[in-house]
Amino acid sequence: MSRARKTITIISLVILIFALVFVVYKLFQVRKVTVTGCEAIAPQEVAEITGIENGQSVFLIDTEAAIEALNNDPRLKPLDIVITYPDRVTVSVEERKETAYVEKDGVLLAIDGECHVMRAVNNTSEPLYPRVFGLKMDTFDIGKRLGVGDTFQLDVLSRTLVGMADTGIGLYGIDVAWPANIVVQTKDGYTVELGDDTRLNEKLSMAQKAIIELESRGFSGGVLDVSSVTKAYYREK
Repeated sequence: MSRARKTITIISLVILIFALVFVVYKLFQVRKVTVTGCEAIAPQEVAEITGIENGQSVFLIDTEAAIEALNNDPRLKPLDIVITYPDRVTVSVEERKETAYVEKDGVLLAIDGECHVMRAVNNTSEPLYPRVFGLKMDTFDIGKRLGVGDTFQLDVLSRTLVGMADTGIGLYGIDVAWPANIVVQTKDGYTVELGDDTRLNEKLSMAQKAIIELESRGFSGGVLDVSSVTKAYYREK
């Protein structure tokens, strides 16, 4: 093979390689970012938080950084980011919902059911959410879980908040000072003693039925002990 012919062959191969790289680059560019799990927050806003953009190479997407960015937004709980080759990205999230207030140094912290701090609000005499009492809290950061020394106490609070959300009981407060003796206060004046958080759903269901029965008989307020699970014990204040 002559030198000129060899040079032409090498140039042709280089051009072919660049052409293939260009085709692959264009083929594996993000063309659609789909966001699932949004209710109040616009999907486009969630997509922007991840930093994933149309036209970006799917091979350059840093999913860990994108999930961290979502985690840093107190409103969002990232679930997954899936890349479907050649050009689709699906971002799955849950919107955190304010569930209760915890007071710290005169400031009310709105938390979700997993005890993540969503925002700090000015103290109010008529809060929208029930208040948490007895929590041994050390520190807090917006967008992070409450900083407490006793994580078991925090886990008990979380399970109680989630359980209460599934009932029709209007809640004023939750006292978790003693995790083995959880006490909740209803808006209509009942103090419900739950004991520990074992069989919590059964206890809450029993309390709900007992309150309906008591009110149908003309009672209002009082103490309701459902810690035994087998029976609801009532005493007037």
